[in-house]
Amino acid sequence: WAHGWEHLYDWRVSVLAGPAHPGRLTPVDSGVRATVADLPERLRAPLAEAFRRCDTHVAAALLEVAVAPELFGLAVEDWVVAGGVPLGVQRPVVLRHPGGVNCHGPDTRGPDAHGPGTHPADHEGSRAAARWARVQAGPLQDERADCAGGRPRAPSAAWLSGLPDTTVPVHCRAADQEPTLGSLHAVRDAGYGVAVTRRPPPDPGVSCAPFHRGLREELADAGRAEVLPLRFQTLRGRAYGADPDAYWAAGAGLVWEDPARPLPDVEPLHGDL
Repeated sequence: WAHGWEHLYDWRVSVLAGPAHPGRLTPVDSGVRATVADLPERLRAPLAEAFRRCDTHVAAALLEVAVAPELFGLAVEDWVVAGGVPLGVQRPVVLRHPGGVNCHGPDTRGPDAHGPGTHPADHEGSRAAARWARVQAGPLQDERADCAGGRPRAPSAAWLSGLPDTTVPVHCRAADQEPTLGSLHAVRDAGYGVAVTRRPPPDPGVSCAPFHRGLREELADAGRAEVLPLRFQTLRGRAYGADPDAYWAAGAGLVWEDPARPLPDVEPLHGDL
């Protein structure tokens, strides 16, 4: 959480239980007033402890990074906790909006079926659940959300709402800048639980075309969203190993709002979000 208007952040590392215990959260450690530069060292030991509790001999636990969208450029997948290898190479790492998505199951009644007795949040949760179920099964369709012909754009709510449920909105620009920041909020409001963002290269003159082309091929090969966290891990491993066919994936992040794994409503350690 942002610490007021200062460039300082409070943090908490927790273990979120599996489907048998939805919403069960076990705190591991927490801290206050850390700078962005301090975060990798401050969180090294708490993350190592969380992974010790969760990893098995056959699989590494999923790391869910719940931050405000303007921090979606945080390079958590590049942090090194143990073994000298970046986190994103060792395990799936995904991004989440704080607070998760309110979800009460798929809405099969159509877009105008929510009547006067239905709370808008219920309808939004149903729409998100329906989109999630369909995008998990695929086939996937990528759509540039904050970019048109290499130029920035802000997608309209009507345009986002009209896209097929199997769409994965793609962002190629800095998450903390407009129009991308607004687009990330709009994509979530439209019920998309799977989206892609990235940290753009330092040189603003570098074309985003290779990123979009590479991601389109990756999504087409994946076929369905349910495999994307592991495929992104593989992509990061290839980029870390200097695979020339994976250079485009540098800085790519996967937004993963699984409605079956809602984040508990927890308050910031100090102050308001």
